Amino acid sequence: MSVLSEIRKRIILQLLDRHGKVKSTELSDILNVSTETIRRYILELDKQNKLKKVYGGAIKVSHSSLQEPTMFERNIINIEEKKRIAYQAARFVQTGDVIVIDEGSTTLHLVNFLRHVEYLTIITNSFSIVDKLITARNNKLFNGEVIFIGGIVNAQHFRTNGLISEEILKNLSVNKAFVSVDGINPITGLTCFDKENAQLTKLMIMQAKETYVLIDESKIGRTCTFKVTSLEQVDYVVSNSLYPDDWHPFVIKQMVQWITC
Repeated sequence: MSVLSEIRKRIILQLLDRHGKVKSTELSDILNVSTETIRRYILELDKQNKLKKVYGGAIKVSHSSLQEPTMFERNIINIEEKKRIAYQAARFVQTGDVIVIDEGSTTLHLVNFLRHVEYLTIITNSFSIVDKLITARNNKLFNGEVIFIGGIVNAQHFRTNGLISEEILKNLSVNKAFVSVDGINPITGLTCFDKENAQLTKLMIMQAKETYVLIDESKIGRTCTFKVTSLEQVDYVVSNSLYPDDWHPFVIKQMVQWITC
C-alpha cells in the first residue's frame, strides 16, 4: 500500500471520528479519487476493525474489535449486499424442505424470499425471524411450520443458545442449514465472536445434509475468537464478493462451492 493511500485512509478515520459517519460520495470529492477507490479503502479499514462499512459509506466503531456488534448495528451494515445474498440463497430452498436458519442480520433477510415456498418447516433460534414468520403466517403469506429453538435468551442479539438450545437441536434433522458467521478464512475456517453462538451454529451444520454460509465481504479474511468448524464441512458459501485469489487452492481442495451475487 502506498504512502498516499495510507494518508487518505487516515483522513477517512479522522473525519469519521469527528462526524460519526461518512459517505463514499463525499469522501470521493474530498480526497479527489473515485468512489471505487474509497470503497476499497473502507473495506480494508473494516477488515482491520477501524470502522464499519455500511451502505453508501461507513460508521464509527463503537465497540471493541473483540466484541460482536449489536443486532441493531448489524442490521444497518451492508444492508443491500445482505439482501442480494439472501435472495441468492433462497433459490436453493424447495417445496417441503426442512431448514434451519441461524440468527443473523443476513439470514434475517432470507425470510422475505421464502414466503412463496410451499410447506416449509423452518427451525430457528432467532426471535426476529420467528416474528417475521408469525406475521407472514397470520397474513396468509406463509403456510409452513415454524419450530423455535428455546434456550438461554441473549437479549442484545435477540437469539437463544446454550445447552438447552443444543439439546433441542440434537433431536432435529434438517435438509439444509443457512448459517451466519463473523469471520471466514481458509485456514481457521468459520469463526464467531461468541462461544455459545459458535457451538450452536456448529451443531446446525452437523444436523444438516447441506450447509449454506451467508456472508458479506466484510467477513472474508476475518478470524474471530471462537471456531465454528473447518471450511471443508461447508457445502456452499453465498457472498456478494469472490474470495481472494490466494484462497483458490484451499477452496478447491475443500470442495466448497462459492457463489457470488
